[in-house]
Amino acid sequence: MDWLAHYNNNLVSLEEAVSIVESGDRIHLDPSVDRFIPDALAARASELSGVRVMFQGPFENQDWLDGGYEDSFTLVGEFYLGAFSRPPHDKKLMDYYPMVLSHEFKPYVEARQPQFVADVAIVRVSTPDELGYCSFGAGMWDSRSWTRAARKVIAQHDPTFIRTYGDNYIHLSKIDRSVHHVPP
Repeated sequence: MDWLAHYNNNLVSLEEAVSIVESGDRIHLDPSVDRFIPDALAARASELSGVRVMFQGPFENQDWLDGGYEDSFTLVGEFYLGAFSRPPHDKKLMDYYPMVLSHEFKPYVEARQPQFVADVAIVRVSTPDELGYCSFGAGMWDSRSWTRAARKVIAQHDPTFIRTYGDNYIHLSKIDRSVHHVPP
């Protein structure tokens, strides 16, 4: 199957994209992802339990930060809390594990057993180029590492994302579910 057919087969609705998340999964949520994906996942709260969501200070409020989702999701802020996750942290609705980005994937890169490998990585990427590669844009942080360490990948394809050079790409064949969204 060529990359365009793969892309078209995996381009789904929000509900279909988050349907690959199962109870007990560990999720890495990229901070650049718009709130519509986390909110679609939060809408599945009654179906899920024990889902651990690791994220780095969201850029906007998300439904589950307001509380009421504790039976379904364990929220864990990494790196920094930010304006939207500080209040839920202070109310003990989420945990905070500060970490040093440069050390997070050292065991994985060195082929040792990693402390935390995501079951699902949710990231934001550009639309594919002519070879089927999507860029992680200007927010290179650790999205590439997370997608390589995850069993499943959900990608928000944003045509406004810039393409950067270097090893900052993911091929469509490595993405399990795609959603297309242009931010307002």
